[in-house]
Amino acid sequence: MSGQPGERAARRAAAEVVGSYHERELGKLLEHVREALVRCDAGEIDAFEVDSVIHRYKQSARRLWNFCTVGGSQLERLASEIERMQAEGDSIDWWGAAERGAKM
Repeated sequence: MSGQPGERAARRAAAEVVGSYHERELGKLLEHVREALVRCDAGEIDAFEVDSVIHRYKQSARRLWNFCTVGGSQLERLASEIERMQAEGDSIDWWGAAERGAKM
């Protein structure tokens, strides 16, 4: 039955797994933006190239957000999938997915 203490605890735990994954992956995506800004400051790339990196970041972050934004029983399945990927050393290349235009 929905709303039982054990079920709520499981959902909270699943939400924590997914939330931590989302934050960690966003951090990885932001590294690309940081690197572009450093390179721009050093004169290696121009503002248009930084803008391109920011655009790609937004696409990547949107795909990641779509992946992580689920509810109900899907949340627990997603948390299990994330834990499986981590245990097996699998990962999704969100940056590359935006470049390829791949659907996740």
